[in-house]
Amino acid sequence: MEWNVTAGGGNFEKAPAGNHPAVLVGLIDLGMQWMDAYKDRPGKYMRKAFFVWELVTKKQAGMKDKNLLIAADLTVSLHENATMTQWLKARLGRTPPDGYNIFLELGQPCLLSVVEEGGYPKVKGMSAVPDGFTIPAPQNKPFGYKLNAKDPSLETLPGWLPYRYGRPVADVIRESKEIAGDKSKQPAAVGGGPTGATSGYENMDADAPF
Repeated sequence: MEWNVTAGGGNFEKAPAGNHPAVLVGLIDLGMQWMDAYKDRPGKYMRKAFFVWELVTKKQAGMKDKNLLIAADLTVSLHENATMTQWLKARLGRTPPDGYNIFLELGQPCLLSVVEEGGYPKVKGMSAVPDGFTIPAPQNKPFGYKLNAKDPSLETLPGWLPYRYGRPVADVIRESKEIAGDKSKQPAAVGGGPTGATSGYENMDADAPF
């Protein structure tokens, strides 16, 4: 499987704040998602991906055999100022090349910086694993999903995926431009976005070239 990027269940326990050893176990292509207008930015579609890490040293309460998960919704962009680029650069120790296959990140260990904002955990940064520091193997088998509009095969998504803003990931993918069609010309709903818009500018990179 390749995803070469160019410059051009719901009831989950919350991850604690702190710096955690982690492994990327899920990388889900959400397709082109509508971003509502925000301040001076017009609403538009942007390619989004759902990154899911397993915190390999943090167990779920009362479940010794299950590690905690945390996810981040990122704009798919290798622009130098994009969050995805900065995080990949921190883990790789170099700027990812144009045309980088981001599915190569699946199964890769890292250290995640997690903070609490508004009562919810949020990934604020990533760094490489120091020399001599051992990261335990994840319990979940790394899983990658590349959206194919003609055959989405959403039933292949694993049940352990966290929800995205309280909604199953499959539902979010169904609202992508690739599956639901272009909603940008539909009547605006309350909040300024087209009817059925799923999110605003959360985790969006202003410089993303989409």
